[in-house]
This record gives sequence, C-alpha cells and structure tokens, in this order.
Amino acid sequence: MNIAAIVCSVVLALAALWSARDKVALKGRGWTSLRNRGYSEKTVRSIGIVEIVAAIGLIIGIFFGPVGLFACIVFMAVLIWAIGQHVTYGDYGNPDTRNIAFVPLGVLLLAIVTLVCVLAASG
Repeated sequence: MNIAAIVCSVVLALAALWSARDKVALKGRGWTSLRNRGYSEKTVRSIGIVEIVAAIGLIIGIFFGPVGLFACIVFMAVLIWAIGQHVTYGDYGNPDTRNIAFVPLGVLLLAIVTLVCVLAASG
C-alpha cells in the first residue's frame, strides 16, 4: 500500500473515532443534537459503535486491503446519512448550525480521497 493510502486511512480513522466519541459517551454536541432530533440512546450509541468499527477496519485495511475498502464504504454511508440529516433539518441554511453541518461534507471528501487512494494502491 502506498504512503498516500496509509496516511489517508489513518487520518480518516482518527476522524471516525472523533465522530464516535460523543455518540458512544452520550455527551457533547453530537449526542445533544441527535437527542433533540428524537434519536434514542441505543440508536446514537449504535451509530458511534459503527464509526469505531469503521476506524478499526481502516487501520486493519492498511495490512489487508479489502477490509479497509469495506470500512471506508461503511463510514461513507454513515457520513451520507449525517449529511442527509443536516439537509432535512435545514442546518446548512441556519447560521447557528452551518459550521458544524459542513464537517461531515469535509470528512466525506476525505473518505472519497481515501477510497480512491486505497483502490489505486491495491490494483
């Protein structure tokens, strides 16, 4: 695996862990936002656990490529869901929530770059 794929995988794994932190602990802005939108503790923790599993998969993917590809795709699905939630609740048009709403877009861009790098390195 080339250096770009490794660096992108590690950075994306760190982003996934950062995103999961509030959800698993049920603390902070991530938890508060999802709770206010009607999500249960179990659902929010489950999302956080999926993000942690994706982070672990991205690191394993450095040594075994197919796991990294799958983990990247799973995390991209979570990010697309998050972006959909921000669109549904009008966060991109609200000056108070706009900045935080753009975070999943940036991380999705990193996930796409990571996916391309891992695919290029594998074949």
